[in-house]
Amino acid sequence: LFDSTLSADALVCRNIRDSGGTCNYCSGHGSCGTTGDCQCDKNFFDGPEGACSQTCEVSSNGKICSGHGNCMKTGGTTSCACEFGFRGSDCSLACPGILETGDICSGHGNCVVDYSIENPTASCVCNQKFRGPACEIECPGDFVACSGHGTCDSAGICTCNQPDNGVEWVGRGCTCS
Repeated sequence: LFDSTLSADALVCRNIRDSGGTCNYCSGHGSCGTTGDCQCDKNFFDGPEGACSQTCEVSSNGKICSGHGNCMKTGGTTSCACEFGFRGSDCSLACPGILETGDICSGHGNCVVDYSIENPTASCVCNQKFRGPACEIECPGDFVACSGHGTCDSAGICTCNQPDNGVEWVGRGCTCS
């Protein structure tokens, strides 16, 4: 009569206990196997509170590792292993460009996180020829910005050098003298 109100885990546990074994409910984050051992759900591990009781902190969006990583346990400590393009202790910091193009820093730089500030942020350190918050602006020039003969601004426009020796660099990429 009461069997229909029990969960599958509870039925397995009851049968194991009836046979003289021990079983637990896996802290609500796993399934009880036929031997009474817990098989933890993804991102859950055995912890001091019991089987399948330990996980990473839930992020502000209500998901473990912000939904952009997996909780791992090493040496008794849990931490997030973030997906490609996400950073931070809870994987909540998207690298510039990753959500728009699928490339970190548009494929032209490295994503870094400044943890020295109260609210850490992810930003790009662009390769030499690129500018913009996601390294999306390419400066003109052969191999290097402004062909090495000028300065490229944040809009990708070169201001050519005018050296003392009388050589004048001109053109969009400062390539002609």
